[in-house]
Amino acid sequence: MLNYPSYRYDDNFVLKVPLLLWLTLLYGVRHVFIVSATRMMPLDVFDTPWIYMQSSALFLLTDAVAALLLFATGHRVPTGSNFMRQVWKLGRWLLAGAFGAAIALFVYLNRETITDPGDMHFLEAILVVAVDLALIAYLLGSRLVSDVFRDFPAPAPKP
Repeated sequence: MLNYPSYRYDDNFVLKVPLLLWLTLLYGVRHVFIVSATRMMPLDVFDTPWIYMQSSALFLLTDAVAALLLFATGHRVPTGSNFMRQVWKLGRWLLAGAFGAAIALFVYLNRETITDPGDMHFLEAILVVAVDLALIAYLLGSRLVSDVFRDFPAPAPKP
């Protein structure tokens, strides 16, 4: 018996990745785009505090986990490797940890702004932290997300 409506499953009877989880994964690699854009474009194009505060190349380390999970979504097939199976099984915790690490790095790099409510960019900094905290809550609190990361097609029989 299926735990969810049939439209939530693919041809292998594996839960599809929901739209909000796709968006979470894409948001998880945002620093790749931010760092690339700030290095290739003139500084005045990306002169918004939200982008400037996240333009350190150190954030690419936290994005690597989301990039690996994006890669693993394409390998959720019966012929998927054991490594991809393990990555996917741990994906919810890995992604939540990556968002937590991004928060810690963001707070460290922007500690003057975060600790001064009078700073003109304080609200932007709090917004960045709040979005990451909301995504962690979604990853750890959603039963569907938990079930999606638990679900992987059975291995294909060896010829």
